[in-house]
Amino acid sequence: MPSRLNKKSYNLVDSEIGIPLYRISSDIYLVDQDLDDIEDENKQLKQENKTLLKVVGQLTR
Repeated sequence: MPSRLNKKSYNLVDSEIGIPLYRISSDIYLVDQDLDDIEDENKQLKQENKTLLKVVGQLTR
């Protein structure tokens, strides 16, 4: 759980959707981690694509 929210905030409940703020905060943290993982994978795949394009380019000469 992120430490940005104080103890009082954890006890608050969003009146619109009825989900405790600590739960929302925790879910946002997990989604953020997933996004970081996806961005890392995307960077790796781009590098692999560059390498494959170089190899194909050399083979077609």
